[in-house]
Amino acid sequence: PIPAHWGDLRWRGYNEAAFRLARALAMYALNGSQPAAADAEAARASSAAGSMWTELIPAELEAARAWRVEKDGAKSAKALLRATMALDAIPYLEPPRWYYPPRQCLGYVLLAGSRTAKPNATAALKVFTRDLDDFPENAWSLRGAADALEALGRIAEAKGYRERMSIAWQFADVWSRPPSCPQLSE
Repeated sequence: PIPAHWGDLRWRGYNEAAFRLARALAMYALNGSQPAAADAEAARASSAAGSMWTELIPAELEAARAWRVEKDGAKSAKALLRATMALDAIPYLEPPRWYYPPRQCLGYVLLAGSRTAKPNATAALKVFTRDLDDFPENAWSLRGAADALEALGRIAEAKGYRERMSIAWQFADVWSRPPSCPQLSE
């Protein structure tokens, strides 16, 4: 049964929205905007008005399209900020209600820069540090903070974050250390 405090969350709508969102994000990464259009629209339509996903799913779609297709870092950062604010508005529950913290991708976009936005290591560091407040020792955010500190020339501090990242990843199944935002990185 769905807990009463979840309001009008319709699991069928959520499941459809999550499935379509995942397909659209994959299509943006692999093929660009045309194949993703139908799934993106279905994800928007499935994120029922009044549910906790109403703001989050469209912001995620906009961020991915802006970054992958339009190559617009400023637009992607604005959408990721909206996604972060939407997720912050969802009551704290365990496990978390979203599959990753969008702050990781916001920090990645701010640090990477694009044709429409200069890299901003100071803002990226602030974002990754804030994410570490919510998710202590999160390896992706530790990586992002280390990258931002290196970009700022604060090598000794970055080394400390890299050491913590190595500890966080020590039992992982991957050999290489992924970037702070696997969703948007190449």
